[in-house]
Amino acid sequence: MAASKKGSVRIVRRMSMETYMVRVYAGQLCTDEYTSIEAEKTTCSADIVAAACLKLRLGDPNNYELAEVFSSSGQLCKERRLEPSETPVRIQLMWPRIMNSAIDRTSGLTGYRFYIRKKDLEIPDRTLSWRECSQELNAIETFLTSFLQQVTCYKEYSDLCNLPDLNERTLLDNVKSRFQNSNIYTYVGSILIAVNPFKFFPIYNPKYVKMYQNKRLGELPPHIFAIADTAFYTMLRKRKNQCIVISGESGSGKTETNNLLLHHLTALSQKGAHGSGVEQTILGAGPVLEAFGNAKTVHNNNSSRFGKFVQVNYKENGMVHGAIVEKYLLEKSRIVSQAKNERNYHVFYYLLAGSDEEERETLHLLEPQDYTYLKQSECFILDGFEEERVDEKYEFERLKQSMEMVGFSAVTQKRIFSVLSAVLLLGNVEFKKKGDQHHDESVTVKTESVVQIISSLLKVKEKTLVDALTQKRATAGDETVFMNYKMEDAIATRDAMAKCLYGALFDWIVLKVNQALLAKRHHSDHQGNSIGVLDIFGFEDFTKNSFEQFCINYANEHLQYYFNQHIFKFEQEEYKKEGIQWKNIEFIDNTGCLELFSKRGTGLFPLLDEECNFPGATNTSLLTKFNHHNKTYTYYQVPQLKEEAFFIVHYAGKVKYQIKDFREKNGDQIRPEIVSVLKSSSLTFVREVMGIDPVALLRWSIIRTLIRSVFAFTAAGDNYRTSNRLRINTNSQRRGSDYSLPDSLIPSENLLRKNKSFRPKSKPPTMLSDIKTLKDIASRTMYGSGRDPSKKQKSSVSAQFQWSLNRLMSTLQQANPFFIRCIKSNADKLPCTFDDVLVLRQLRYTGMLATVKIRQSGYNHRLTFDEFIQMYKILLPKGLLSSKDDVKDFLEHMKFMEENYQIGITKVFLRETEKQRLDQALHVAIMERVIRVQRWFKTIFERRNYVKMRACIIVIQACVRMFLCKRKKLRLKQNISALCIQRYMKGWHHRYTFLKTLSATLIIQCWYRGYKSRKIYRNLLLEKQLEEEKAKQAQIDDLRSSNSDEGILTKGSSGEELDDIGRSPRRDSSSSGVHDDDSESETVSLESKSRDG
Repeated sequence: MAASKKGSVRIVRRMSMETYMVRVYAGQLCTDEYTSIEAEKTTCSADIVAAACLKLRLGDPNNYELAEVFSSSGQLCKERRLEPSETPVRIQLMWPRIMNSAIDRTSGLTGYRFYIRKKDLEIPDRTLSWRECSQELNAIETFLTSFLQQVTCYKEYSDLCNLPDLNERTLLDNVKSRFQNSNIYTYVGSILIAVNPFKFFPIYNPKYVKMYQNKRLGELPPHIFAIADTAFYTMLRKRKNQCIVISGESGSGKTETNNLLLHHLTALSQKGAHGSGVEQTILGAGPVLEAFGNAKTVHNNNSSRFGKFVQVNYKENGMVHGAIVEKYLLEKSRIVSQAKNERNYHVFYYLLAGSDEEERETLHLLEPQDYTYLKQSECFILDGFEEERVDEKYEFERLKQSMEMVGFSAVTQKRIFSVLSAVLLLGNVEFKKKGDQHHDESVTVKTESVVQIISSLLKVKEKTLVDALTQKRATAGDETVFMNYKMEDAIATRDAMAKCLYGALFDWIVLKVNQALLAKRHHSDHQGNSIGVLDIFGFEDFTKNSFEQFCINYANEHLQYYFNQHIFKFEQEEYKKEGIQWKNIEFIDNTGCLELFSKRGTGLFPLLDEECNFPGATNTSLLTKFNHHNKTYTYYQVPQLKEEAFFIVHYAGKVKYQIKDFREKNGDQIRPEIVSVLKSSSLTFVREVMGIDPVALLRWSIIRTLIRSVFAFTAAGDNYRTSNRLRINTNSQRRGSDYSLPDSLIPSENLLRKNKSFRPKSKPPTMLSDIKTLKDIASRTMYGSGRDPSKKQKSSVSAQFQWSLNRLMSTLQQANPFFIRCIKSNADKLPCTFDDVLVLRQLRYTGMLATVKIRQSGYNHRLTFDEFIQMYKILLPKGLLSSKDDVKDFLEHMKFMEENYQIGITKVFLRETEKQRLDQALHVAIMERVIRVQRWFKTIFERRNYVKMRACIIVIQACVRMFLCKRKKLRLKQNISALCIQRYMKGWHHRYTFLKTLSATLIIQCWYRGYKSRKIYRNLLLEKQLEEEKAKQAQIDDLRSSNSDEGILTKGSSGEELDDIGRSPRRDSSSSGVHDDDSESETVSLESKSRDG
């Protein structure tokens, strides 16, 4: 390979087309960690080092070199450093083939190899010749080799279970190495670790959805889609409910992970373009719930301030058959107060930023700085980088589109926004003392204009609203007493009304979302299974932690307990039960912490409910009870300094809680005055939102609709009878005449006739189905819906939260879980920044080290003998008739490593490697049969195609031959006709030419003959004249000589002859000039006579 450089571009010129594969190992005695480099004979060592560094991501290739080593039976014998100009391919071709083939056959390696290593700068003059290694050096070299192999800087492991050396450092280094290479996902067996990069990566498009579809977990690089896909196909294959539990700190990316999971689950359900419509409703519900339930906190710009469990129901064919959303503990206190650098719920800012002028005027909207509930924290925009800023005007349009997708009409949206505006304006209601007396602390409304706007938005009477905000109604016997509020009580009532209104609105939105998700499939019962996705608030530890953090961290303790049960407790108990060899792995058991919260009598929640029901109790007395009953508890600690706080030692660390407002927030009693005011609204929407029982409200709406229908039909009948009497009277007056009905009545008759024959399409009983749907939703989401309504039930927030949480855990216990551990990469929300201390703390308290240990040493796959026989019947010699002993013999025949599988009493325990080998063998066996069946079917199809093609070819050949024959015949016919025509034409031409030539010849002959004849004639005439002259001369001479009578006679006859001769030429000259044969012969004879003469 010849190379030339120009600037920073290297131009490589190939000298030959023959290439070889060079294996470059990561260590001297490494058996499986290598990379293959394609090279030519002339490729130098420096180029191979550069290519290996690029593949292994080692950085600058100038810091590495290539070495040639020789090992025998796994022991290093000698090594040699290669010069940058040496050619490894030519060196590799000179290795002994027989000796080097042992590399691929045995575990004890004997042969030559190349390995890449860092340059030793302290020994620059390192020899280029072979360096022998003694036995003492072998031990050191072997140790160094194994040690260097464990360092993850050369290789990152996509599954932490494959780490050769397991400790916190290597665990963190591997996660960090992957994060720095833009790999934010890492497996721990079937558990997914997701590190939040605070930056969007383009790895969630439809190409990745298709890429991970129906793929085995671990076959492709770790991804959130792989977990969703595995859960989906496990549900279809095993016919069992699945659940995906997302956990992590606030700001670790749980909400975004939840959205991605739902997108992938709905994409798996949609078959092409034939989606059921429920998928779009599920996706549309996400932005709606986020807008109303998410807010900016110190740790997260989009923090979920409520928990939700989305259960997607599927039919047996994998199509979505509805869904249900269960929500947990909305943080209502955020509506009226926020900490510094935090915001209220997103929907308020979306509404204020995205409303047009007409909406702002109708809803009486102001700027965020003008609302008391929004300006306390002095934070109005989401901080972050410029490219990550949220366009809240666009988000408002997106929110309205999502609400329309879920089923909220434009009118309903307007009503919702009216309620939101009223909630914001409630914070602007101010109070003042009625009088100047020092002892009179009663207050009245100071900002009456604001109250007037609120009453117009909620359609309630202004006086009723003012009384509810300033007076308290108490019943003493048969009398009702009204007491004026003090300033702090009035403010508390105002805030309680805002929280009550927003909380009721949020509950109503969740109810309508569930109704939309289930009502589309109300006509058929659910027959399949479901996949639940849990997105619950992460563990929180703020500067000041209150009742909300108390409940949130209790929920996270429950989830950690659920994780421990499935990963550690259940698994190890099953190993003991099956009697296999196993060494227990210690893990952090948080059962004691859960007992601290919920133990009957002395638990924190029972004590809190007890104090809330006690009239004279305070938060101080509550703290005293906490300390008295739990100060000796391991997980409960009392502060050294006297303060209104206590500590709880959670699995994630010790958290300090402020006791302030615990009782008030736990009670959260909706005051009757507030409820009565809102229920007195003339707006149906507000009354519906404040309805406690949605089923009762729907029943009442059905009855109300029925009553209105009866009255409407009665009024219509009266109107019809009135118009009918008018027609009868008119006809009686005009009887006997030809009077016709007025034109104005004819259309009505036609309309009645048309309506009489009209057959509307049959529709399902929507009202009854809605009642059924609401009952189902209420039984699953409303506290105490399945109990006897006559019994008095607890209504505290903690009781409702515990009931919801227990119901959630029972649902999770019945499903097969998949866990996603979300990790926050840094506390400052910086993109692609890795904080080692923060990440290590999260990995530590989530128990990742122990999880990796149990995944490494445990058996991930546990199959009963029946399941094993059913799954691998193709591989077993006896098939379905196999027994337990047959399974044992089969596993021994497979030559598995004994430490990687065990036979229990009722189950077969396999590790991932052995399971993969079994699956590979099963795949090979199935593919052999598939190929055999395909071969026969292909033979049949090919034979059919051949016969069919042959018949078609014969037909085509016959048609072609027929065509060719016809064309040949046509050509022959055309040739014969042409020849005939040519013959006739040639004959005609020749005849014409001949006749023309003949005519010309005859003319020439005639002229020539005439010429000759005339010439002969002239000659003859001359001769005759000569003869005559001679004769005359002779006669003259004779006469001269004699004067006899005979001479005179001769003279007379001669004169006659001369007269005859003189006349004959004149006759000839008068002829046509064409001589026949006789004349010609005569001429010839005359010529001959003249010659003779």
